[in-house]
Amino acid sequence: MHMRPCSMNRSIAVAALAALLLACLTNSDSEAAAPPRAKPYAESICSTNPDVFFCEDFEGADINSIPSNCNSTWGNPAIAQKDICWANGGSYQINTIPIPGLSGQNKVWRVSKSTGFVDIVTGRNTGTGNGTIAGSLNPTILGTGAREWYTRIQVYFSSGHVWPADYDFKMFFALPRVFVDPPSAEFEAGMYFHQDFWCNPPNNNFNDVPVIRYSNAFQQFPYQNEYCPPLNPGTSPNGVNAPRLVRGRWYTLEYHYKLATNNTGLLEFWVDGILAYRTNRATCVTPCADMGYIMIMGWMNPADQQGGYYEIDNVVMSRKYIGPAAGADSTPPAPPKNLQLK
Repeated sequence: MHMRPCSMNRSIAVAALAALLLACLTNSDSEAAAPPRAKPYAESICSTNPDVFFCEDFEGADINSIPSNCNSTWGNPAIAQKDICWANGGSYQINTIPIPGLSGQNKVWRVSKSTGFVDIVTGRNTGTGNGTIAGSLNPTILGTGAREWYTRIQVYFSSGHVWPADYDFKMFFALPRVFVDPPSAEFEAGMYFHQDFWCNPPNNNFNDVPVIRYSNAFQQFPYQNEYCPPLNPGTSPNGVNAPRLVRGRWYTLEYHYKLATNNTGLLEFWVDGILAYRTNRATCVTPCADMGYIMIMGWMNPADQQGGYYEIDNVVMSRKYIGPAAGADSTPPAPPKNLQLK
């Protein structure tokens, strides 16, 4: 008679434990993602995808005190500590029109050339030079993402942008957790545009080809005579020839970076969800420290005064492939609103 209640209690306890485990497994996606923010992220994957560990859509009032990035704060919840800044250039957060497919999207990070905010104190036009904020990621959120990760970013070049003869557009970079000056760092992972992509024939530099920086000492992939000749501007990637971007539309660019000192290292690059590049090569130098330091960068050569700007938005870092945000790429936006000199 005394065994029956005990058996029932044991059964109830086992059932309750099973239910608890099931609930934990079921809810894991919603409880493990980029650190939560007071204002929800524009993309749901930032709040629900357990592989995502960093998001920046510039909607959280995280960066302020513009136009001086050195006086700003970066309140992104994944940033353990804001570090260096370079605030002499035309890089700043700005209100703009919504990106199609993302409700409420109205802030981006803009890098101007000869047209930017004018500092009302100094009278300085912020159109050339550099403008960067940087900081360390909280190491508790990285997990296995510290040595292999994906970074996705959305990019827009204005219709007035002119591809210059000599420029260096850095967009978003990741380095070892303890910052080292990039030329000496064990790796410098980032997406950028540079005049050093070159093909022979036709003996020409192509400034509109997206490339990846990797390892140390400013190595670039693809580089001279890789993936040549490039495609016609605006043509979808084919995995054989380098793609070229066009002005006046949003692109989704994503790279996959695997750290290694030999050819087990991996670099992959997608344009609007289509694989453009893939290579195995050494992506860092000994001892290949964990990633954990990131930069939102902008650089304009002061000699390039043709005008125009580019914008970035919806940065996501993940342990697995991310892909384009639904409806957020390839649609030309209307002219930006609320533009004024400050």
